[in-house]
Amino acid sequence: MRLEALLSKLWDPLEAKRYLNIKKVDRALTKIHPGNYIADIGAGLCLDILTYMTADRSIKGVAVDISKKDLVIGRDWAKILGVHNRLDLCIASALNLPFRDERIDLSVSYSAIEHLPKREFAQSWINEMARITRKGGTVVVTTSNKLWPTYIFIRITEFLKHRRSNEFFFHPYEVKAMIERAGFCPVAFCGRGLYYYELFPSILPGSKYINSAVSKIINSLQNFSCFQVICGRIGFRAIKKEK
Repeated sequence: MRLEALLSKLWDPLEAKRYLNIKKVDRALTKIHPGNYIADIGAGLCLDILTYMTADRSIKGVAVDISKKDLVIGRDWAKILGVHNRLDLCIASALNLPFRDERIDLSVSYSAIEHLPKREFAQSWINEMARITRKGGTVVVTTSNKLWPTYIFIRITEFLKHRRSNEFFFHPYEVKAMIERAGFCPVAFCGRGLYYYELFPSILPGSKYINSAVSKIINSLQNFSCFQVICGRIGFRAIKKEK
């Protein structure tokens, strides 16, 4: 059973399709070579690393997260997908990874650094990814985009409700600068999810189909590179410098 089919069984099929559309930024940036060992930092339910493992049976990796509960769910899904023997699980903080230096071929962090307690910790997170990645290895970091048009409405809503969300937003150049400071050379940029919030309340008849159609129309613009910089999810692929 492929991951897409599993998600459709667990969630509403339209919700699963929308989730996978947003996650295309991760897949667009991630280039995996046969035999690569992947470290997914902040893996959560392991959905992302499982996507690659179900597509390529030669891939092995480790999912790292501070939540034991999430990793247990990820382990169960890995068993359903038949890839559990190639996936290691590690309960640890991304700011202090329990791996030796330069042991990983590909380190990825998908939509995770925005959920840190403080945005200043994001640099330490990426520094740790740099430490464990071998010279010439690859890192992929995706996160929430501060240039996303909907960002201002989120902040207005938070102001009116007198409540801040637990999600930080980063400017694309800010992410690029953190990656470069960690010793990586960015080689690719991508953005997805120009629009992915519901326009009409779910209680209205047929609203999920209307929302899906609106998302499809607006998101068609993200296929043009000039619009990717303002998508909700942005990220970079970078290579660790040899010296």
